[in-house]
Amino acid sequence: MCFRPEGGSGYSDQEVYQRASLGGGLGYPADRLRALWDQPPFRVRVLRQMRKADADGTCFGEDFLWALLATKHAAA
Repeated sequence: MCFRPEGGSGYSDQEVYQRASLGGGLGYPADRLRALWDQPPFRVRVLRQMRKADADGTCFGEDFLWALLATKHAAA
């Protein structure tokens, strides 16, 4: 999981280096995550917005996060 664009600090890569801080976290758009993860040897199986969990529930979930599931293919 990672931040969606609206859940992150909004800093560009350059701002992160200039400030020496992630500002609480970087947010990624779906196309950027696919560009990073949907290439050999990985394949994205699921990329979705996380569902916010109930406050009294036993599961964690925040809608400003992505949930990504990728598989790694064995070398041929």
